Amino acid sequence: VELGAPRGVVVTSMGASTRAMTTSASLSVGDILAAATDLLVSTANPGLRLTGGIGGALFERAGQPFQDELFALARQAFGLKPAPRGAIIVSSSAGLPFTAILHVVAIDVFYRTTDAAVTQCMEDTLRMADAMGARSIAIPAFATGYGRHPMAACAAAMNEGFRTVAPTLTRLASVEVWLRDERRRDEFHQGWNP
Repeated sequence: VELGAPRGVVVTSMGASTRAMTTSASLSVGDILAAATDLLVSTANPGLRLTGGIGGALFERAGQPFQDELFALARQAFGLKPAPRGAIIVSSSAGLPFTAILHVVAIDVFYRTTDAAVTQCMEDTLRMADAMGARSIAIPAFATGYGRHPMAACAAAMNEGFRTVAPTLTRLASVEVWLRDERRRDEFHQGWNP
C-alpha cells in the first residue's frame, strides 16, 4: 500500500471525507508492534521522547537514529516548543513492517488529558489514516500510561471518536485497538462499544 502523506505532517484537526464505507473496529491484546496493519499509532509525550510504552519499545528496536528523526520532525513543526496536545506527527516506520507511524500527543506537558482530548485524538487519527489511504491501523489506548487516564473513560472517549468518524471514512476498513494484557482489555471493554 502506498500511502499519501509525507513524513512530518502535523495534524490538529481534519475535515470529514465524502464517500463512506464500512469500517470495523476490534480489540487485540499483546504487542502492538506485532500488528499486521498499514499504520501504527504510538502515543507520544509533548517532547516526542521515546521513553516508555510503545515509544520505549520503538527505541529498543530502532535506536537513537529514530529518536533523532522524531526530534527533527518536532523542531520542524514546533521549533523549540513542545508539541501541543492533539498533535499528530508522521514518521518513518522505524524499520518495522508498517508504512508509517503516527505519533499522537494525547497529553499536555503536565501529562494530563481529558475525555474530549482523547475523543479528538481518535477522530483526527482516523481521519489522517483515511486521508493517507491506509486500509488498516493499530491504535493503543490513548493517555493511559504516563497520562494515567482511566481505562474505561479512555475507551468511552475513543469509542465516541470512532462512532463519530467511522461513517465518513472512505478507505480505512479496519481499526484495531491494542491493549497490553487481558486485565487492561477487561477494563477497556467496559467503555468500548463501537
